[in-house]
Amino acid sequence: MNRKIKWSYFVILLASFGTFVWILNFYLSHHDFRGSLISILKKNKLYQEQTKKSNPNPYEITMVTLYIPLDKSQNKFTTDTYRIWMRTFGWMSNKLVALVTDDTTMNHLKKIRSHLPPERTVLIRVNRSQFGSFKDLDRVKKIFSQPHYPIHKPNTVKAEYPITMNAKYDALQMAMDMGHVDTDYIAWVDIGYFRNLLYVKTPKNYSFTLEIPLDFEDTKIGFSEVGPRVSHTTPWDYIRHNIVWVAGGFVLGKKPVIQKFIKNFKRAFQNLLNHSMASTDQQTIGAMYSPQMIKEQNVKLKTYSCPKGRLQFQLFGSDLQYFCLGYICKEDAQRRRARVHSGQAPQTVPTESNIGL
Repeated sequence: MNRKIKWSYFVILLASFGTFVWILNFYLSHHDFRGSLISILKKNKLYQEQTKKSNPNPYEITMVTLYIPLDKSQNKFTTDTYRIWMRTFGWMSNKLVALVTDDTTMNHLKKIRSHLPPERTVLIRVNRSQFGSFKDLDRVKKIFSQPHYPIHKPNTVKAEYPITMNAKYDALQMAMDMGHVDTDYIAWVDIGYFRNLLYVKTPKNYSFTLEIPLDFEDTKIGFSEVGPRVSHTTPWDYIRHNIVWVAGGFVLGKKPVIQKFIKNFKRAFQNLLNHSMASTDQQTIGAMYSPQMIKEQNVKLKTYSCPKGRLQFQLFGSDLQYFCLGYICKEDAQRRRARVHSGQAPQTVPTESNIGL
């Protein structure tokens, strides 16, 4: 008898559940009800925040920069000049991880970025001794003191200059190790990289976003190409003639690839030191892909060149060579946005670029 009662309860429960599912399905399939529900959810701030977090922009780049002031004998630009250039970071909507060595600069950047959501800015107070590159300072000083060592200001005059340039790779690694890079892509950007934007007329509430180029290749590291890569150029040629193949002001890659490249770079720099050679990261990268060292590299580069007279970039002369990639990232973000606004998918289409290797 008890078994029959239990079975009856089970049948009733199953029927009730089936009825509930049918009713729920009916209402959810009803256009007006579903539309109203979605409309209510979209107006909810918590829903908006969670949706944004769960559907991040797949092309977005976390930007990393570092400011270590150098005296006039080491750098032609003053601290005041750099702080003026920092204003462009207030226009950049990307997440910015900035490592600084003084409170004044930290407060300056905090003010510049204050109108952006707090999570878009990470300011980290550091000491230069925290960067592995500075452990090589004395070795570089000794190399630069060699008789007849080539002099190229500021690259091979004061050891602090190339060492500070190398510290960008420590900064990139630190940003990733500390968990501040939530995007797939990460890029180093020099403080003054977008300084040309200060000299053109911009709207009052001007802003821009940086995204990977439309034709970016995830297995490679992106650089601006300054000069042609000559296959027979040796590591010593890059240093003694101050040859620049790619610019170090903007270094772009996917996190795992960037990490590989950083290891390769550090290993290559130590190799050069062991042969009494040193200069900035630009010469080191050229040396890395020379016939003498290329077999040690497991990361390929993708280099970008901008055509002369590209008015929308407002870049001319050497700026067009050194700042090309960052402006392509800026322009391609605008292209994707325009496609979305026109109802099209943010399709990947090729732009003018060169595969370095």
